[in-house]
Amino acid sequence: MKPPKKVHLDPSLYQVPGSVYFFTIVSNFKKPYFVNEDLNNEIIDCFKTERERIECKIYVYCLMPDHLLC
Repeated sequence: MKPPKKVHLDPSLYQVPGSVYFFTIVSNFKKPYFVNEDLNNEIIDCFKTERERIECKIYVYCLMPDHLLC
């Protein structure tokens, strides 16, 4: 099994004030890492910390067994 390809937009697109972004993070080889409640709580805490640190809004997030959407 080969690793997933990495897709990135031009870095300048991530710095446009007032823009809304949607992203998906898929676990390595689609292993179901996001089934551990402690890990999921840590991820949610990271979202909250970053939201405060960079003063952004998080409208919705969804943790699923092998990926997350935000």
